[in-house]
Amino acid sequence: MNSGDHKWPAGVDMPGLGCLFYENGLPMTKRFESRQAKMSDTELITKTDLEELLKPKFGQVTVETISISQLTQPGENYGANLLAVEITLAPDHRKMSIVAKLVPVLPDKFNYITVRKEMDFYLLVSPAYRQIQEECQVPENEIVDLFPECYGARATRGPDDGAALLIENLKPRGYSIGDRLTGVDLAHTRLVMVQMARFHAIAIALKINKPQVFQDTVMKSCVFFKRGPPPKKEDDKKVKDISDGPGKGFEMISKQVAMLPELADKLDRMKASVNKTIEQKASGNPPQPSEPFASILHDDLCVNNIMFCYEADKKTPKDLKIIDFQFQFYDSPAKDLLFFLFTSTEVGLVVDHYDDMVRLYHQTFTDWLTTLRCDTGPFSYQAFLTEINKVAPGEFFRIITMLTPIHMLPNRGQGQANFDMNKMFEDKSNFSDAYYKKIIQTVNEFVRRKWL
Repeated sequence: MNSGDHKWPAGVDMPGLGCLFYENGLPMTKRFESRQAKMSDTELITKTDLEELLKPKFGQVTVETISISQLTQPGENYGANLLAVEITLAPDHRKMSIVAKLVPVLPDKFNYITVRKEMDFYLLVSPAYRQIQEECQVPENEIVDLFPECYGARATRGPDDGAALLIENLKPRGYSIGDRLTGVDLAHTRLVMVQMARFHAIAIALKINKPQVFQDTVMKSCVFFKRGPPPKKEDDKKVKDISDGPGKGFEMISKQVAMLPELADKLDRMKASVNKTIEQKASGNPPQPSEPFASILHDDLCVNNIMFCYEADKKTPKDLKIIDFQFQFYDSPAKDLLFFLFTSTEVGLVVDHYDDMVRLYHQTFTDWLTTLRCDTGPFSYQAFLTEINKVAPGEFFRIITMLTPIHMLPNRGQGQANFDMNKMFEDKSNFSDAYYKKIIQTVNEFVRRKWL
């Protein structure tokens, strides 16, 4: 794919990204490694950069004042370098709160995704989502608006770097991320089920009713996770090193699992499941998504990537925004559903309310397909349960592995260049109280539901 395939705003160039060794959201030990930035925050994005990036949307503007700081702590975001940018624009002294997402300070292979991939979502998919709802005469106050506003994008500034994305900072509007260390409660989970179902349903409505638009937007935003050509011989060692990462990551987790008496009789089946998943990924022939449920998959839809705003009591969630569209690809929506429920809800919620949450998701999903003028006949509840049972066994590895970074306590050194994951696992104080409970809960539920 080349830049001519996209309809970019004036001045925005999008080169081909090449093939990737990171595929289908498979966690890699490499994700926990980072390098120290060589430039200060203010050097990473300049006044001139901001003026150029804002120009396609706002016209010729002048940045009067600028304040830049790191938005996240080291190690909290592995897919991008996030900066909080406060600016004042001339001539009307307009103030703007912006999140600048830049190419991450991470190993080079990782730089081909994240910021550049996210541009596809904001510039192609988000407008298509709004358009199909308007065409179906969804009232303005009912339009599903799940994403922050995009202010500007640039694929490259020079031969090797410079990709940047400017999006709305949602915090001044009262949005905040839930507590990843405990997980969210039932009220938050219900809201996520409703909006997640609509997120997936709109893509399917595009696929059914506007197939060319679907290809030009949703599928183009997902294309970079399609399998690339076989590696050259000289790359074999690199590929092996990367594919070794997941196995090593689980090996460290399994040492802790072995110390949990509740799981002693399940460790062998856990290892068998993980090995099967790794072999399948390494084969280069992952299962193809099955129709009709296949949709856009966020692939990292956990509490870290959902921001909530609240009623006046500051406790009851009334709206949410989904952020960090860095890994999306075309696959079963059941994977997003399972990933959120098992990684991002309070301990016990998935045991007590799993069936109710699946029903809520499915009812909302079919209701929204009806709103968007789609035949819901092929999307029965029983068919969806079959879809879940089909994909769930392959999701165990990703869920059990990603519980680690989600429940890692802040400021534990994961952002340092000399970070040692082996040492991190040796100290239980590096993790939240819910971490081990979530591991036990996930394993037991997967066994109970015959997914493991």
